[in-house]
Amino acid sequence: MNILRLLFPCVITAVMGALAVPGWSQVVNTALPGTATDASGAAVPNARVSITQTQTGVAHTAQTNNSGNYSVPYLSLGPYAVAVEANGSRIVLQSKKGS
Repeated sequence: MNILRLLFPCVITAVMGALAVPGWSQVVNTALPGTATDASGAAVPNARVSITQTQTGVAHTAQTNNSGNYSVPYLSLGPYAVAVEANGSRIVLQSKKGS
């Protein structure tokens, strides 16, 4: 009987370990925040920001707030091209590598 009392917790632990659902592995992604400003440095509110992963062509969009700020979360790592459109004008910025 003493052996059963000693083995029971070990057996339960082994069974629970075997039935455990594996957790998610590490997720690697990044966010791309920024501020849209004009040539004078003034914020550009309500501008459309297009962010395109240059290797895959996957595009994401965001809109700037009243302060010209935007953020696009959950981007996979890699190089991105950013374009901002406001008042009928479009400006394409230099590609940036998300890291």
